[in-house]
Amino acid sequence: MLATMVEAETGIRGYGLTKRREFLSPYLEAKKSLPPLLAKVQVIVQENKLQSQRFEEIKKSSEQYINLLQNTLNSSTIQQPAYSRRK
Repeated sequence: MLATMVEAETGIRGYGLTKRREFLSPYLEAKKSLPPLLAKVQVIVQENKLQSQRFEEIKKSSEQYINLLQNTLNSSTIQQPAYSRRK
């Protein structure tokens, strides 16, 4: 799950720097694969109260981070690259 989040962030950064859509693949894959991953972990920890509490924190943080990445993507999509403004 951590690797998925890191790859998503890397993809957003790559897109932000280059505006090349292929850099969005890891982010889009993370958005798709994160809910099933979270569901799988939830099943694993459901009988342990302490782990369930920690999982809820991780789930909330993960969802907030994906939202932050989405907002970053939205912002970078709206802005033109610096080199295109010089023309």
